Amino acid sequence: MTDNEQPNLPPEERPALPPTPPPQVAPGFAPSAPGRPVAATVIAIVLLVFAVLGLTAFIPQPIQVLPSVVRAVSLVISAISIALYITMGVGLLRMEPWARKGTIYTLIGLFIVGMATSALTYTYTAAYMQQQIAATPSPEAAIGARVGMMIGLGVGLCFSVAIYGVMIYVLTRPNMVEAYDRRTT
Repeated sequence: MTDNEQPNLPPEERPALPPTPPPQVAPGFAPSAPGRPVAATVIAIVLLVFAVLGLTAFIPQPIQVLPSVVRAVSLVISAISIALYITMGVGLLRMEPWARKGTIYTLIGLFIVGMATSALTYTYTAAYMQQQIAATPSPEAAIGARVGMMIGLGVGLCFSVAIYGVMIYVLTRPNMVEAYDRRTT
């Protein structure tokens, strides 16, 4: 009998697959500890993309709906948000021990500030639109504009809750906590 032939065993006693060989490691090298979790890289890149998208707040608008004071406060908030997104994104990429918790707190804070500024913007924009619609005798236009604003705010709220919620959930997972705690030792 050769090595390739199986003895005449019943099917339930025959081995299904040959045994898996042990992993090959070059002499003198030990397997290293796991590196940065892929989710940390993804979240960091998303934060950096948010920072780039935040720069659009500084593009001049042809129609100024908001009062200048509100617009100035909005620009300051945008600048702070951009700085936080960049800081947390780079911190996550560098596996800084403070970056995971800092990102969680930043996301919670920016969500709260974002909802407050959305409500403020809605108030001023609705008043501006009401003035514009008053010049038009069409009640359908008024209803359409309000519905459009409500849908936009609803989609923005859902997107914020979903994306920030997923990022916070992933950052609180045990493997993520362990990866960043490992950097402190």
